[in-house]
Amino acid sequence: MTRTILLAIVSLLLVVAVVRQPDATFQASLQGLTLWWTIIFPGIMPFLVLAEMMAIFGVTALLGSLLEPLMRLLFRLPGSAAIAIAAGWSGGYAAGSDAAAALRRKGIVTKQEGQWLLAVAHMPNPLLMLIVVGAGFLKQPALGIAVAIAVWASLPFLSVAGAILSALRSSSDDDDCSSQYANNNFESNSKPQQSRAGWLAHAAAAMREARALDGRSFGKALGDATLSAVNKLMAIGGIVILSAVLVRLLTPLWQLVTAHLPFPDWLLPAFMESHIGAYAAAIWPAPDANAAWTVAAVAAALAWSGLGSIIQVGAAIAGTDLKLWPFIGARLLHACCAGVFGLLLQRPVQSMLATATDYGAIPTMAGTTTNGAVRLADLPSLWHYVPLSLAGFLLLLAFGALLSLTMRRYSLIRR
Repeated sequence: MTRTILLAIVSLLLVVAVVRQPDATFQASLQGLTLWWTIIFPGIMPFLVLAEMMAIFGVTALLGSLLEPLMRLLFRLPGSAAIAIAAGWSGGYAAGSDAAAALRRKGIVTKQEGQWLLAVAHMPNPLLMLIVVGAGFLKQPALGIAVAIAVWASLPFLSVAGAILSALRSSSDDDDCSSQYANNNFESNSKPQQSRAGWLAHAAAAMREARALDGRSFGKALGDATLSAVNKLMAIGGIVILSAVLVRLLTPLWQLVTAHLPFPDWLLPAFMESHIGAYAAAIWPAPDANAAWTVAAVAAALAWSGLGSIIQVGAAIAGTDLKLWPFIGARLLHACCAGVFGLLLQRPVQSMLATATDYGAIPTMAGTTTNGAVRLADLPSLWHYVPLSLAGFLLLLAFGALLSLTMRRYSLIRR
């Protein structure tokens, strides 16, 4: 009852604010729509469709069997979790969280594994960091590379924290809840007497079994996957537009806060929406004009991912037993670690890339940034990079499968 009343009050206040500031609301809505269409839609759409198609045709089961040794070693997760991690690391936030929730919904991962997978797979799109942030917002691709390294390099610390929490938590109930598929897959891949050919045969059998259980034709599967992806993206678009409107409407109040308290201007946009927050951090007048502070702020904003993205995760895990608060804690920890790494890595990374910049391998973009809302001219479209994203996704899976095969062969030789 209290929650319903609170939501009603907030909705009423939002309507009043929109009526009082129609021009600002329209501009913010246009900004959110542009973000969604030029960056989010092309960055996520292919991965939502491809992940669904791979599950329908049994490729997820095949890769789950092949990647089991590597995933257990690196992430303490079953092999099928590689799809979610690859989708999240290649396509961005929503692609990873949606795939992780789907694996838990099907019982392929346990509750504890699903919670951990949700945190690990929720990463910003690499093209967002390198192209949109580096070349578009910061006007220096080298700084975009520094941001990406800070976000990725801080992930092992999140893994260490997750391992410590798992050790402290009593997980006997969760371990017993592991799906029959995950347990059988791990046990069959752990048999000492199993040959390499038998392992590959088991992977092929898992693919055939998963395909037989679904049974949809290619046309039906493609239509269902596309429709599901579009529906999810429409919901994401609404959340992004609403977040942009809230940032614009709350900015005057936030300016009053920052006038009396030592909070940076980019904190509110970053808290609400990662793309707007990254832009605000990019144009933030850093102390002593030090680019390291800018890199740290942008990296922290992207690692946090924004309240809008967290709401998207909440929608993705609806109907499962996955919880949102542990995920929020993981995002806060990742944001802090990414900010620290941004401060530490910016100078050496930029020094290493200076030679490449001098030779023209990494160009410095013309133009300067000015304070204000996200400008359409500062938003490079990701539509042209969709094939590159898909290639990166497939190469990541192929490289993981190759490593797993190498590990399996080495273990057989030792036996």
